[in-house]
Amino acid sequence: GNPGRSRVASVSRVTAAPDAELDALIAETERRLDAAIAIDAVENLNSSYGYYLDESAWDDMADTFASTGSKEITGAGVYVGPGRIRKILNMRGPRGGRTPNFFTIHQLTQPVIHVSADGQSAKARVRLFQCGGNADGSSGSWIGGIYENTAVKEGGEWKFGVQDLHHMFNASYRNGWARIGLT
Repeated sequence: GNPGRSRVASVSRVTAAPDAELDALIAETERRLDAAIAIDAVENLNSSYGYYLDESAWDDMADTFASTGSKEITGAGVYVGPGRIRKILNMRGPRGGRTPNFFTIHQLTQPVIHVSADGQSAKARVRLFQCGGNADGSSGSWIGGIYENTAVKEGGEWKFGVQDLHHMFNASYRNGWARIGLT
């Protein structure tokens, strides 16, 4: 017979037979790809938060929250939704971001991100190490903590669900965190 014809027939038999297996493989590959994209997106979401905070970019920060997302503002309460979060940040947040005379660096490290089975939400644990202050030495601080955040996929974009910071220390630059509580 014709060698080209038998080769085509054998290839079509191999690919046509396991349609269900192929569909399952494609579905699992798509799920894993979506999860990998979600992990990267949620890590970027958390990193953008630190940048927006350091730059006093309150409107940009508020836009990172989902329609039902919430943020606790120390001493002021919990605010839900980008509009309310935007309003409180613009009322209470400092202006100007980093300058030649003042800076803060909100470092978020060691992200541990778990994406839900349905790929529509994630939990992110991120360690905070923050330092900053005035160049003239009048202020400076060391701050450390753990963020226990959630993220949700809303309109095809990853946004904050709940942002929850647990402070471990908040100390002056001069005294350091080893002397917290000492007089």
